[in-house]
Amino acid sequence: MSSGSKVGVAYQYQHLGQGEITSSDYQVFRPNGQYDSNRVHFVTLSYRY
Repeated sequence: MSSGSKVGVAYQYQHLGQGEITSSDYQVFRPNGQYDSNRVHFVTLSYRY
């Protein structure tokens, strides 16, 4: 940019694999199961002036 300002963009992808959900706590709600698509997308926009 002509004023010396800068714009930045960043992208990050993480594939965290499969996971199992188990709970040994004796509360009323005890989640159990599994998931097979544990993915996270991060998008960052920055502006420096």
